[in-house]
Amino acid sequence: MTIRESNDRRRLTAAACALALSLGAALAAAQPQPGEYGDAPEDGTAYPDLAVLGDFPTCLDPFGDWVAHGPVQLAWFGQAVDFEDNGNAGLCQFGPYDLDECSGPNDLDAGLEIATAYTIDPAGNVVVACAPSLAPHIGDACQIVSWGSAIDIWVTNLSGQACAVNVLVDWNRDGLWYGSIDCPNVGQIDEPVVQNLPVPDGFRGPLSALNPPDIFTGPERGYFWVRFSICALIDAPLPGWNGAGEFDFGETEDYLLSVGETTLYGELGDAPEGVLAYPLTGVGGNFPTCLFGSPGHVLHAGNAGAWFGDAVDLEGDGNADLCSFSLYDHDECDAAGGDAGLLLADVFTIEPGFNIVPCTANATDPVGESCGRLVWGQDIDLRVVNNTAFTRWVNVLVDWDGSGDWGQTVTCSNGDTGSEHALVDFPIPGGYDGPLSALGPGSLQILGGAGYVWSRFTISDQPVQVSGWDGAGTFADGETEDYLLLVAESTVGAPPADPRLDSGLHLEPGVPNPFNPRTEIAFLMTRSGPALVTVHDASGELVATLVDRLLVAGRHTVTWEGRTDGGQAVPSGIFLVRVASGGEVRTGKITLLR
Repeated sequence: MTIRESNDRRRLTAAACALALSLGAALAAAQPQPGEYGDAPEDGTAYPDLAVLGDFPTCLDPFGDWVAHGPVQLAWFGQAVDFEDNGNAGLCQFGPYDLDECSGPNDLDAGLEIATAYTIDPAGNVVVACAPSLAPHIGDACQIVSWGSAIDIWVTNLSGQACAVNVLVDWNRDGLWYGSIDCPNVGQIDEPVVQNLPVPDGFRGPLSALNPPDIFTGPERGYFWVRFSICALIDAPLPGWNGAGEFDFGETEDYLLSVGETTLYGELGDAPEGVLAYPLTGVGGNFPTCLFGSPGHVLHAGNAGAWFGDAVDLEGDGNADLCSFSLYDHDECDAAGGDAGLLLADVFTIEPGFNIVPCTANATDPVGESCGRLVWGQDIDLRVVNNTAFTRWVNVLVDWDGSGDWGQTVTCSNGDTGSEHALVDFPIPGGYDGPLSALGPGSLQILGGAGYVWSRFTISDQPVQVSGWDGAGTFADGETEDYLLLVAESTVGAPPADPRLDSGLHLEPGVPNPFNPRTEIAFLMTRSGPALVTVHDASGELVATLVDRLLVAGRHTVTWEGRTDGGQAVPSGIFLVRVASGGEVRTGKITLLR
């Protein structure tokens, strides 16, 4: 044997020994031992509809990955922890699934709240719900899902140190937690949806109370495997975690959840879709109302938390299950049943012969005037109930241009321009029950002419977060009410003929002038818009602000009593009145004689 052959043999022998040691260590590490493990399928059916096998890191395997927590109960999900010696409650052949996640009321291991959990039947080819629910999905595709409304989980940390929660969702349904997927008009959606969220020592409560980031769902509808894991913060996994790891303590829970549109009962809209919306103009409605209609629909899958009026009635389709629209407005004219929440403004409906009639006999009052403003608590109002501890969001749409849909930018005859999305994501605090006006939403600009307009009022568990919303969407909680309202002709006359009116703004002399103790200041606006009226001393210093708000076109008057904004009387002297609106400024002099 040559020296070279002897050295080669030594190297082979050393490599074989190293391999044997490595294999021995892997086999030892993969031996079943008491602890807490995951449950998602590994080498078993993950998605029966796609015939996709799961490759999630769950089962103890010398050549694979798994997640394991030592058998010390220091931090967990739900009310308690049950220990096992392998993944899927010790049944890593995956038949049956989810012994933890579908546990009943006598087993306190499952901590998921609000969302419906699913499992795969023992045959491995059918997905079934752990329990029936009005909210079978956490949301629709490419949609924001808020913690505390559509999904939540109970968390406990008694470890004596800070912990971290991680959540993974298999958005692309490939049987792995690694990567991302794109949503149209949204961008990249990552499969780690919560990364190392700190949980302070001593915390017991819902994950939502720790303000985790909202979830943005992926573009596909269907079932998705989700992993929730809690461990010590100092041992928290690195970014890009695939769900595997060994931790001294903590717990991992895996759930099969659903994203998609529900076909169960919920709360939907009522505005006309595919039928006549405005009999006087012959315009058809294309509002997103019917569950299976082409423009889409608005749906609140559950209604336990927020609504308008006294109560909510559930339905399986829009217009109180009458999406043929043989009858309109079963909800909005149902004041006796407690569903309709509008407090101010007369509501109208369309009879089978396409005659427009008021919901209340002899009620013909309009909600406002064309190109004017709607004032909450004066022209319009509705009762809002938020029976949750979390913020809910109100959006208001009005079809100002009478086109039969919502979401456009509209210009009124006086030149005012704005969106049909009239009130955008107005917050309603938890525990509130009262008129919307009491929360100060501000007035609404009327952007159309005289006539009837369809409006949509929606309260939801999450904000719409877009201006120009068309009224369609799927929400976990809340209610939508659609009303047919009337706008009257404007009573604001044209500006009086005056050769001095060479622009859109004119300031008249104060009356009286000189004055004591007060004077009246009049100004004329030929276009509606923001107006600022201020008084300054002879050196230009601000003395008082008399007007700072939106005003309609026309002549306006304001009184000044010779006092500052703080109520202090000013001495005799010459003062300047300044009026600003529409990019123009006018000034005049007034004299106070004490």
